[in-house]
Amino acid sequence: MLSRFSSTTVGPPEQIHNYLLTRATLYVRHQQRRDIALDQLDLAATQKVNHDAGVDFQLPLTPK
Repeated sequence: MLSRFSSTTVGPPEQIHNYLLTRATLYVRHQQRRDIALDQLDLAATQKVNHDAGVDFQLPLTPK
């Protein structure tokens, strides 16, 4: 998975190989373990960069 943070609009996206994604949090379990709130990610840019790279990345559904 490739991630693009809201605060980072330039440079390459971060590559994350071992993660768990919930409706609110991205739990990174690769190298340095950390938890990232989804509101810290630019979700549209994250989806686009993954699509462009051929990575099958799906966001969890959010309740309406």
